Amino acid sequence: PRFSTAYYTAQYGSDLDTLIGKSMDYVISDLERVIREALDDERILDVVVSEPEQIDKSSLKVDVLVSTIFGTVHTETEVSTS
Repeated sequence: PRFSTAYYTAQYGSDLDTLIGKSMDYVISDLERVIREALDDERILDVVVSEPEQIDKSSLKVDVLVSTIFGTVHTETEVSTS
């Protein structure tokens, strides 16, 4: 999470925790933006975020494909609204 440690500036981290308590529709609409902002770095060439898949009433799963100057990384993350 952004601002979770004094070691890093506000430039580092994500705001995924700001989605907690929001409606599922809001989280779905804002999730890609939050992920892209967290990965905004000159070493990242492209970010592809899949459509979120609802796991249960308060959780989503999303696949992220990140192309960097070092290669491509695939990751999956789960976001909970509660």
